[in-house]
Amino acid sequence: PRRLRAGAMTMAMPRVLFFNQAGLYGGAERSLYDLVTHYPGHCRVVLMEAGPLYDDLIAAGVDTDVLGGGFQRATRRKWITLTIRLYSLIVVAIGLVRLSRGYDLIYANSMKAAVIAVLTKPFHRRKMVWHLRSLLIREHFSPLARLVARWCGNWGADLVIANSDATARAYQ
Repeated sequence: PRRLRAGAMTMAMPRVLFFNQAGLYGGAERSLYDLVTHYPGHCRVVLMEAGPLYDDLIAAGVDTDVLGGGFQRATRRKWITLTIRLYSLIVVAIGLVRLSRGYDLIYANSMKAAVIAVLTKPFHRRKMVWHLRSLLIREHFSPLARLVARWCGNWGADLVIANSDATARAYQ
């Protein structure tokens, strides 16, 4: 394996499985693209939907998978919509656990990715980093969503990285 040299200390380059919800570009996805294209051969990206990000990652030579695409359609009947979403979540969770084999770390790049990575942690048993990019404030998230996010960060993630001081303060 490739080794990093930091002074007198040498350590193996970890293999990282990057997990992101969107296949479309936003700020988090641009950051993800920049990160993984500079980490060739030691990472894989898992997306929950296809899109331009998927196409660009493949073109850049980054191992990339899409899990659960096409199952997010809504219908007029709520129970059908909920069943479809639950099925999609199960497909993504099983796929994440399966793909995590051979990786040292799961890097969740979105809140949905973090929740799924935390819920499946007893099965994948990998270290997990959550890159928190959303302000967890009542104007943006319901009380339940904020509670779940804090629970994921405090009890499931091994490390939470905030993209700004404001995001870190809102998380606390």
